[in-house]
Parts: sequence; C-alpha cells; structure tokens
Amino acid sequence: PAMAYLARAYEADAAVMVSASHNTMEYNGIKWFDGKGFKLSDGLEDEIEKLIKEGMDFELPTGENVGHVIIAKRAVQEYKEFLKSTARNRFDGLTVMLDCANGAASAIAYDVFTELGAKVYPRADEPDGININNKCGSTHPERLQELVAESDADAGFAFDGDCDRVAVLERGRTLDNDRLLFALAKYMSENGMLRKDMVVGTVLTNRGVEMALNGLNLRLLRSDVGDANVFHLMSKKGVNLGGERSGHFLLSDFATGSDALLNALFFAKIYREKGSLFDYTAGYKNVPCREKSINVTPQQLKSMKNSSYFEKVAGEVRALFGGVKLVLRASGTEPKVRIYIEGEDAGEIEEAMR
Repeated sequence: PAMAYLARAYEADAAVMVSASHNTMEYNGIKWFDGKGFKLSDGLEDEIEKLIKEGMDFELPTGENVGHVIIAKRAVQEYKEFLKSTARNRFDGLTVMLDCANGAASAIAYDVFTELGAKVYPRADEPDGININNKCGSTHPERLQELVAESDADAGFAFDGDCDRVAVLERGRTLDNDRLLFALAKYMSENGMLRKDMVVGTVLTNRGVEMALNGLNLRLLRSDVGDANVFHLMSKKGVNLGGERSGHFLLSDFATGSDALLNALFFAKIYREKGSLFDYTAGYKNVPCREKSINVTPQQLKSMKNSSYFEKVAGEVRALFGGVKLVLRASGTEPKVRIYIEGEDAGEIEEAMR
C-alpha cells in the first residue's frame, strides 16, 4: 500500500516490491504497480513474464543510460502522515495490540497508532528476512486472540506480510471479515460517506452480507475473487467501498487498493465511537458455509486452469446438492485449489464438502 501511495505522490512511472503476500518467505515474488498506484493487469504481467522467459528482443540500456537511484529519505514519514490524516480523530484512551506479521507493517504501525494517542502493544514486529508470516499475522491470529483476551487491550489488529490484509479482534474473538465489510458499509452509510448506496464484494462474499445490507436499503454487487477485480467493478460502478473474505477492504476515496493500516484505523475509529464492532453489527448473521484448500502440484494446477475442470466438478456437485452454492478456484499465490460451499442446510454443506 505504501508503494501504491508513493507512486502517485512522487509521480513515478511505476513501483515494485518483493512480496510473499500472506505466505511465508519461500513464496516471495514480485508485485508491480503502475504510476497511478494500481496493480498491473494479469494480461500485462503475463506479457512481462513471457518476455523474461523467452528472451527480450530489445536492447538493454548500458552505462549512464541505465538511470540513477534517488533515495527518498522522507518517503516513510510522508506515508505515515497520510495515514494519520485519514483518521480525522485521535485515539487517546484506546489500547490496541498489533501483530505486524514480521513484515511491512513492522516499521510504521506502532508509530502511526501511538502518534494518534493510542496505547500500543506490538508483536511480530522484528523481521529478519525469514520469519515473515511465520505463525503470525492475519492468517494466524490465534496467539493474538489469546493475548488480547488476557490483556487490557480494547482491540487487536493482525496484518499480513505486505500489509494489504487485516484481521480484527476484540474481547478475545476474531471478527469475521464479511461482518467487517458490513460494519464499514453501515458506518459509511450513517455518516454520508457511502457512494450510490452500494458495496462491492465477490462471489465468495457470504449471503449474510447481502441480507444485512438489504436491511439498510443498501445493495451488494459481486465481482470475481481478487482485490484488483473488486476495485475494477468499484471504478466501473462509481462505488467507493469494496472488500473480500480474505481481509482486503478497499476504500477508494483514500487508496487505490487494500491498505491494511488505513483499514485498521477505520475499524479503530468505529470501535472508539461505537464501543464494540461486534455489538455495532449485531444484526449481521452469516449463512452457513465451509472453506477448504487442497494441495496440488503446479503442473496439476496449470492443467486445471487451462481446462474446464472446475466447471465440470462444480456442475456435478450442484446436481447432487441443489441447495448449495459452490465456488472452485485456483489460488493466486500457492499451488492449491480453494473450495467454498455455502447454503442454508449445514448438513448438506458438510456432505457436499466430503
């Protein structure tokens, strides 16, 4: 998120970072942003990858034509100031626990919250290049959940390695990310911030969100999975709030993608004003669902993606279990197949998952 923000602030042509996202360090890859702070399209990334693998038919610059490095010494501070400006109010009297996943948030999350007046207990904020996302962060909030319950912390926020996902905890429990999307929508609607009375989710967004939004005369739109797809539909429809079950929340009035620190500040603001995010969303109820991941080889995954395998399997399951919603998809970061099943009958969901 800092790279996306600074690409715009510095009028850069592009921004690039090394990232394993929410995974451990062996999954490190390269994430690109264009000069407007948007992720590159899948098509353009595929084109770049093809050039690298098959050889580039253009002459590479040498000598002084390569360019030069400029160290932006104030970049981190400027990004911190931007984040603090989005809070609008201070957090004096609020105590939070932050799990930084030994990743990108480690250098700035503590400063941002303390400079806004909060008392902060940090953890997993000592990256060594190897321990990123290792049994910590938004995909492993269990220990943070225990610590929040045992401490005087009002709430806890767990980020992932590249700080675009956040898990929110209060009173010793982790709040469901679909519930959190509803919390943002409800708060923004009440405060005249929600554009067009619409919110963008994905095909995986629990139907409970749709029902709860309908109760507030708000509408849910659905995109394909992936924060880039969510943002694209938001832009197309002129909507300024989107999110997905993974913990990505997009506030397009402030950022061009999911910024977990920005989102945590919004959730802290709601907590401070309402006393409890869980109580604030008391009208929300999940429709029963199950999620599962299956390990496959990279070759198997490629074959599945290039065929109609997912559609065939999904069709067979729907024929057997007409009351369930099934989504099969390939992971975007690991050699895994993701399964999501939702329906009114919990027993039917369990049987379909087997």
